[in-house]
Amino acid sequence: MKCLLLLVFAISIGYLVLNSTNFFNGKKFEETIHQQHPFKDGLIKIDNNVGAISIEGSTTDKIEINIVKKAKSRELLKEIKLHMAVKANKVHIKADTKNNDTEVSIEIKVPKDTKLEKIYTNVGSIKLSDISQEVNCQTNCGAIELNNISGNITAITNTGAIDINNSTKSVKASTNVGAIYLNQKLLDNLTIELSTNTGKITLLLPTNVNAEVNAQLTTGSICSSFNEIKIVKTFPYISSQAHGVIGLGESKISLKSNVGQIVIKSN
Repeated sequence: MKCLLLLVFAISIGYLVLNSTNFFNGKKFEETIHQQHPFKDGLIKIDNNVGAISIEGSTTDKIEINIVKKAKSRELLKEIKLHMAVKANKVHIKADTKNNDTEVSIEIKVPKDTKLEKIYTNVGSIKLSDISQEVNCQTNCGAIELNNISGNITAITNTGAIDINNSTKSVKASTNVGAIYLNQKLLDNLTIELSTNTGKITLLLPTNVNAEVNAQLTTGSICSSFNEIKIVKTFPYISSQAHGVIGLGESKISLKSNVGQIVIKSN
C-alpha cells in the first residue's frame, strides 16, 4: 500500500488507495476511488476507453461508485484522465486512457429506477443487473451480460458474446463476432431484433407468446420448438429461413446470422 487518502464531504465520502501488484508481467500501480452520493430518479452516462463496467440496481436511495485506475508504472497512472460530474439526479463519468498499459474499471450501485442512457467502453466487458429503466450499452471489444432488465434494451458489441436474462421489454442486440442468448420473460407488443455475423442465436420465449417471427441464416441451421414457425432450407447447412405467427402475432421478432445457428424454444 503506497498511500491512503481519505476525503470526507458533506454528502459524499471519497478515498484513494495507491498500491502495486503483478500486472502486465510486471508491476501494477493502482488508484482506487470510492464515492457515495444521494441519488434519485437519476440518469447515468459512462464513456470508458479500456476497462470493464459493472452496474447493479438495488433498493437504495444513493449511488455508490467504485473506480480502479491501473497502470504499468506510476507515471502512466498519472496520465489517466478521469472526469466525474455528479449531481442529485445525473452522473457522467469519462475515463481517458491513451496508453495500452493502462485501464479503468468501473463498478456502480444505483437505485433500480436509474436510466442507463449511455454505457460505453471501447475495450472491456459490460455487466448490468436489476435495472427497471431503459438500458443503452456498447463495447467495441468485449462481452455484454444483462440480467433482470425491465426497460427497453439496446446492446451492441463488435467482438464478443451478448447474454440477456429475464428481459421484459423490447430488445435490440447485435454483434459482429459472437453468440447472442436472450431469455425473454414477457412479450406484449414488443420488438426483438437480434443479429450476429458469426455466431449462434438462442431465443427463449414464453409458451403463451403472441409474436410474428422472421429468421434468416446464410450458413448453418435453424430449429424451433414452436410448430407455428416453418423452416425453409435451400440446401443442407446453406441458406435457411424461418417464418411463423404465434398466437395473435402482436410482437415482432427478427433474427439474423450469417454463419452459425438459430435456436427458438420456450423458456
